Amino acid sequence: MKTKIIFIITILISVCFLIFSLPAKEAASECKGLIQTECEANSNCVWVKGYTTKKGTKVKSYCRSKPKKKEKEPEKTKEKEKK
Repeated sequence: MKTKIIFIITILISVCFLIFSLPAKEAASECKGLIQTECEANSNCVWVKGYTTKKGTKVKSYCRSKPKKKEKEPEKTKEKEKK
């Protein structure tokens, strides 16, 4: 009986370790942490210049992935709007 309990606890600890060792979703960006020259050379990335917020907080320059393009919705015609 004790061996079954120890086995189950071992399995649970192993599963927990695997779950928490998976990489975080936001860390998956290929652009995160690149320097400016590397960022500008990568077609999937864009360099954001440093800026100061309205509250006076200074934000350093950084590299981020390019925004995904949204698909345009089909334009409604006047006939459809009247109905």
